[in-house]
Amino acid sequence: MNDTPYRRVLAVLCESMSRINADALLNRALAVCTLTPETMESKHAIVLMAPLAPGLRVFLGDANARTVLAKLRALHKSGVAPASRVEVRAEADILNARLAAREHCVAHGVSSFTQQRVLTVVSELARNIVAYSRGGHIDLGSDDGVITVSAADTGPGIPNLDEILAGRYRSRTGLGLGILGVKRLSTHMHIESAPEGTLVVAKVTLA
Repeated sequence: MNDTPYRRVLAVLCESMSRINADALLNRALAVCTLTPETMESKHAIVLMAPLAPGLRVFLGDANARTVLAKLRALHKSGVAPASRVEVRAEADILNARLAAREHCVAHGVSSFTQQRVLTVVSELARNIVAYSRGGHIDLGSDDGVITVSAADTGPGIPNLDEILAGRYRSRTGLGLGILGVKRLSTHMHIESAPEGTLVVAKVTLA
């Protein structure tokens, strides 16, 4: 079992805890994912992060756990988790988008505080798509300690965008409040809007 994916993950864990604890955490995570040391592949380093995260936080605390999870993420052969997409057209899709965001966060060992920020961003953007557009989608991606939420719709665009972003626009429907909320919760937000559609890209740094 020399230099196997299992050994590489175990080595990362042993850098921060005893071999006994590392073995226990890893084998428990493998069982949750219905894997064994023999069937584990490099790509499973990402999958194992979700069941490993709670135990890492108990043993190491949030800050050190994030460091270990970052090292595990780097073991994934591409280093970047593939983006997932949720189509948004009806009220029920808001919940679907939120659930997808939760799964994405859990898979990347995101802290509960940051996870709540991401879920709120996704909910607000999905709600805007349903309420004010002809439909669209939300993409979720992760790279270099940042969760990226991209929301795109097919129009008709957002009037008074400058006023909304400046906090001067007051709408009975609450459109401006949703966008401002996303801006406040994001580490960085970029928005483009035209009659053909609106694109919002919000980035949340893992805290």
